[in-house]
Amino acid sequence: MSSGRGRLADRGTRAGVTSAYYALTYLGFGAPYLLAAAANVARYSVLLMAAAGLALLTAAGVTRSSKQLAS
Repeated sequence: MSSGRGRLADRGTRAGVTSAYYALTYLGFGAPYLLAAAANVARYSVLLMAAAGLALLTAAGVTRSSKQLAS
């Protein structure tokens, strides 16, 4: 089993990725608030389906970009 030590990014890149992760995570904490606020306009089932659709689009985009980076 390899340690993968040579494949890590440099410190600056790791710091940038970590800070982006934390920023997006804290923004995600607002999702329940937004869903509750939007419940006055639409039913929860519609809102959750929209959120699931956004998650699928995000997964497709990440998959597509990772394939482009691999080639």
